[in-house]
Amino acid sequence: MQAEILVIKRDGGQEPFDPEKITKVTAAAGLRPIDAAEVAERVAGWVEKRGKKEVSSIQIRDRVFKELEKVDRYASGLFAWYQNLKDKSYKSN
Repeated sequence: MQAEILVIKRDGGQEPFDPEKITKVTAAAGLRPIDAAEVAERVAGWVEKRGKKEVSSIQIRDRVFKELEKVDRYASGLFAWYQNLKDKSYKSN
C-alpha cells in the first residue's frame, strides 16, 4: 500500500492528495463525468510515479491543465480562467 501523499497548499497548509477533487473541478469546467474521472486518474498516476511524499497544489494545477488540454481545449480554457481568478484572489489577501 502506498504511503499517503500530502499536497502543500499555497498558504503552507497540508492536506492528503484527493483525486476526487480533480474530478469535481474538471467536471465543473465542462468535462463529462467519465472524462473528468479519467483526467483525475492520469494526474493521480503522475503524482504517484513521482515517488515523493509531497506535491504542491501548483504542480497539481499545472498537471491538470496539461491533461485537460489533451481531452477538451474548451474545458482547459475554463479551468485556466478559474485558476487565474483564484490566483488574483489569493494575491489580494
